[in-house]
Amino acid sequence: MDGLSRRAIRTQVQDSLRRLDVDHVDVLYTHIDDANTALEETLDALSQLVDEGLTRTIASSNLTAARLTEALETPSAHPYTALQQRFSYLEPAPSTDLSPHVLLDDEVSSLCSELNLTRLGYSPLLSGAYTRADRPLPEGYEMGPAASAALTEIGNKYRLDRGQVVLSWMVRRREKVIPVVGVSTPEQVQSAWEAVTTTLNSSDVEWLERARHE
Repeated sequence: MDGLSRRAIRTQVQDSLRRLDVDHVDVLYTHIDDANTALEETLDALSQLVDEGLTRTIASSNLTAARLTEALETPSAHPYTALQQRFSYLEPAPSTDLSPHVLLDDEVSSLCSELNLTRLGYSPLLSGAYTRADRPLPEGYEMGPAASAALTEIGNKYRLDRGQVVLSWMVRRREKVIPVVGVSTPEQVQSAWEAVTTTLNSSDVEWLERARHE
């Protein structure tokens, strides 16, 4: 059952709790926007789950700035507390079609700051393209010489690979974005942990910010 109707939400949550063998989840995300269901219905259904103790908080994903604003202006006992969008160091060309993914662009990020929403970014490592020669950048992405040099030189300075530099930069930048990383081995967990616990100095963070736009 797809969508964000009251029935769909409750059915999917109950099925997930049963599969996970737990009585609640910490965060419940609406992963894809549903323009066919009124936001009032979606948010009321989610708030009921919070009141029932089935989730501690609710969050959203893949919303444009306009839809996020609309959602947060909709009266709700428990509004969204976080937003998870596609985000990485490199940015795709404006014409790139990433649907159903929605980028965490400057407009959305600024809105999160204004509304005190936690920012999370999925696909931060672009499927390994920063570090693996056999993984080309996704269509629409390019790495310029300035970005390449910054990732390499800062990586050498902190003994991190390029992907780890990306993760460290995400959590050290002024508008912090928590990386959502898919891992399949203990080594990958350790690598991600090493990255996010490495403190880049402010000048290196600023260097990375400049280089990604050159």
